[in-house]
Amino acid sequence: MQAFFINITKVSLTVSLVIALLLLLMPLIHRNYTVKWRYWIWLILALRLLIPFNISLPQTQAEIIPYLNNMDIERPLQSVSFVHQENNQIDAWQDTEVLSEATHKNIEWEEIILAVWTTGAVIFILYYMIGYIVFKRSVLRFSRFIGDKRAIEIFEEVKSEMKIIRNVGLFTSKKIKSPMMSGFLRPFICLPNLDYGYEELKIILKHELIHYKRKDIWYKLVFVCANAVHWFNPMVYLLRGISNRDLEMACDYELIKHSDTVFRKRYSQTILSAVQNENKHQSAFSTYFYGGKKTMKERLENILDMNKKRRGIITLCAIIIIVMVTGGSLSYGVSNDSNEKQGAIDNIDLINSNEYYIDNDKIIISYGNKNNVVVPLEVGKDIKLLNYEDKNSYLEEKDIYISSTVTAVAYGGYNDMPVSVLISNDEGESWSSYEVTDIVNNDNIQKYIGFTTKNEGWLLIAGDVAMGHEENRIFQTSDGGKTWEEIGNTNEIYSRVVTGVGFANKKIGFVSFRYDTDINPIVYRTEDRGKTWEKCYLEISESFKSITRYATPLSAVFNGSKGILPVIFHINDMNGNFTDVMVQYETSDWGRTWTFNEKYNLAHIWAEAWCTRDGKMRYDIMSEKMQEDFRSQQFSPDNFVIRWSSPWVVSYDIALKKENAVITYYYTDSTGSLYKGVECITFSKENGRIVVTNCKTQIDMEEYSDTSDWKSLDMGLYTFSMPIEWLATALDNQSVSFTHVSCDEQQIGNLKILPYNSSKSISQFNGKNTEIINIEKLKGYKYSAVKVKIKYMNTDNLKDTSYLFDTCIYLIPKNSEYAYALCYDSSWGDKRMEEIAKSITVKR
Repeated sequence: MQAFFINITKVSLTVSLVIALLLLLMPLIHRNYTVKWRYWIWLILALRLLIPFNISLPQTQAEIIPYLNNMDIERPLQSVSFVHQENNQIDAWQDTEVLSEATHKNIEWEEIILAVWTTGAVIFILYYMIGYIVFKRSVLRFSRFIGDKRAIEIFEEVKSEMKIIRNVGLFTSKKIKSPMMSGFLRPFICLPNLDYGYEELKIILKHELIHYKRKDIWYKLVFVCANAVHWFNPMVYLLRGISNRDLEMACDYELIKHSDTVFRKRYSQTILSAVQNENKHQSAFSTYFYGGKKTMKERLENILDMNKKRRGIITLCAIIIIVMVTGGSLSYGVSNDSNEKQGAIDNIDLINSNEYYIDNDKIIISYGNKNNVVVPLEVGKDIKLLNYEDKNSYLEEKDIYISSTVTAVAYGGYNDMPVSVLISNDEGESWSSYEVTDIVNNDNIQKYIGFTTKNEGWLLIAGDVAMGHEENRIFQTSDGGKTWEEIGNTNEIYSRVVTGVGFANKKIGFVSFRYDTDINPIVYRTEDRGKTWEKCYLEISESFKSITRYATPLSAVFNGSKGILPVIFHINDMNGNFTDVMVQYETSDWGRTWTFNEKYNLAHIWAEAWCTRDGKMRYDIMSEKMQEDFRSQQFSPDNFVIRWSSPWVVSYDIALKKENAVITYYYTDSTGSLYKGVECITFSKENGRIVVTNCKTQIDMEEYSDTSDWKSLDMGLYTFSMPIEWLATALDNQSVSFTHVSCDEQQIGNLKILPYNSSKSISQFNGKNTEIINIEKLKGYKYSAVKVKIKYMNTDNLKDTSYLFDTCIYLIPKNSEYAYALCYDSSWGDKRMEEIAKSITVKR
């Protein structure tokens, strides 16, 4: 709500500038454009005042991204020391108290301002709505239907000319002094108790019916609503007054636009006759034939002006674009930064797509399903030469950012090595190394690096921790890492241990900090490249407060205005220890405000526990009844293992449905087979917090196949597709052998040609000592297809009386004397072999 008010004020400022500019240009506009042009431009400005958010093309968005599937925290958190000297304890306590007091004061002022604005808007709209109701009742109380046949005939004549079918009330009232129209749903025209001539009455009725046809009562309502939202802005009051004047002048223009001088003079005299009958009591939701002496003078000048003027459609469209685009970008306090000009990197999508690790004294970077690459750093040599304790400590002083656009490795700043950055823009095929200048200390152990575009990135370096304090320096690059400019730090604002850094664009950035005394996530935000910092308002949600010791925020990641902040909740377990669970906070306004979806995060923790096989994570968010059932099913009090080791979970999706969450798990195993399982969990409140009360398995485990990354092969007689990790070898007898690359080229199956007699059964393909277990006719294949499962004796070992099992898919082209048999060991997955069989084309 606070962010909403901030956007309101920024839109108000933007539109005010446009209003001021138009008023300055009004003499020029009046000479060159019709009043109808002004009528529409004021409406556009009023509508813009009622739209306090950015107007952009819609983006496709499905369900919430399961952003932390199998996420590895590459940098372990440094241990928290709870032993301090007495003086340091007092200093830390005082620092925190001052910070907390300042933060609370800031929040209180924001809440007061928000309350004042809300109260003002409500009072404003109530004043005008109540005034309208009272005025309407007062007028109608002293009104009567016009019974004069001549007046009714003129009224119907005008309606017929204007092609108005709907019934519009016609009254006379002694409460008003000049003609008017009012009524939103049941419009009516009210005339004063005066005698009008034929021409005069016809002009008056036509004027008011033009208001009716153009829905001018609703037009005025838009301006009152805009004024209510921006009641604090005097320019909006001015806009409403000008729009009321031009509404009447636009009505005059519509009535006289094809008329000669004689009619225009007669129309002017009709208006002048209303001058002495000014209404003292008016409503904002009514039209008036008379609108005051100053307005009358301007109207008469406009009526008698015979000069031809432009409609100004192109100019109107240009102003619409300026108002919408300028106001839109200002409403969020960010300009279209270079992120928009260049290809912005979707850092949300990168959270769990890449990884890095040390293997055989090499840092290996994995780009998702693509080939791994080696970082050109001599791990083994550096560990010995620079006195690192082990490989983990070697990685701790580095940070690695991985994307298809740019990959960066920050290292050094320790043991007399300068802080340097390795950059690759081609997924590790080539690397360039650049030093970060002006880094002379020897204790820059901690680093965080990232990029928002190919050229724009950030780097935070920090030194050793002393009594819970840690100083940092923040740098930015605009040339892809070649040079780095120091932009600031958070040392004067908050100098605790950094646990994460992230930027949404060049201006807006976030620094997260380790727990000190406030158990809530501590994150500071800048929107001016580090010149100033403000604390983000983040709290542990109600469902986790009673079980969480403290929270550790990590690096915020962004894709445009949308962002995710991963946070570790350190949760108390039944033995007095704690379990770490990962949750997420979300933003859609560049990190001004953050929201926490309790049910989604509970579902995420539930799914993560299934991935890691750690039942402790699930146990902490279960209802008491579920906890009791869980303990009864475990074979020992300390056992929390909840799943088999293979197949293992590679990803999952979460879909929220009211009080339930449906979680779809995707598995694989050592053969590369793919499986899918679905479970549904139910939420409910218990002891003041939301917990999981039930879990039901909908699909236990079913095989499926994903052919999106398969390779296509031409083997002479056959063409087909198969998994990229399989090998196909053409043999001399026109058959093909399938093996697996990473399993010592273990045999998977083969594709062979067999003679076929259409008059015989499918058993013609089976030799002696075989038995058909099952026959299944397959659909959706290029050829007639049958899947047969058989068992047979092991003829290679006569002493072995056990059976062997095989599966064959027989493809039989129409009118062919041959069949093509794809036989395989079903432990490699039926679905994949079926997809291969579907793709087979025989060139005979």
